[in-house]
Amino acid sequence: MNSNWVNLIKLCVGIETVDELKAKQISFDEKNKTKLKNRTHVTRMWPKRGEEILNGGSLYWVIKGFVQARQKIIGLEEIIGKDNIRRCAIVLESEIFLTTSVRKRPFQGWRYLNPIDTPPDLNKVNLDEASLPNELAIAITIKILIANFKSTKNFGSRFIFINFIIFYDSINLLFFHC
Repeated sequence: MNSNWVNLIKLCVGIETVDELKAKQISFDEKNKTKLKNRTHVTRMWPKRGEEILNGGSLYWVIKGFVQARQKIIGLEEIIGKDNIRRCAIVLESEIFLTTSVRKRPFQGWRYLNPIDTPPDLNKVNLDEASLPNELAIAITIKILIANFKSTKNFGSRFIFINFIIFYDSINLLFFHC
């Protein structure tokens, strides 16, 4: 993979869990009487850095205020809507990868996400298996961040850890007992 690539990040509006994201994408296939190997997400804005995105980028999904999953971007296709406005269909692989949960403030549309700023994957989501509950995924992530915090002087890891501690206080996770 070339180092000249970039990801996208997008809020997953109206979705509560990764399982709901999977179900929505599958129901879209069934509604349109197709069983596609790949999924699409249509957006109004066309990425100017399309070549970089297609050089290895993924779409990172923000669900309930946290980056929780990603899908590999394999294409960008032009779609003309019923209103005759040009739109971009982001073509995604059907496989969904869980990521470590990283808090993300709300934003509109999509944003570029540099590879250095992307959360690492946890594991692949099997379409037949339920994903981890959000609280458990967050607790596991906090444990990983604690271990990283103790073993690194990396400012980015420490910054993420501090964000999770703030979040911990707001939802009262008992991550010391996980």
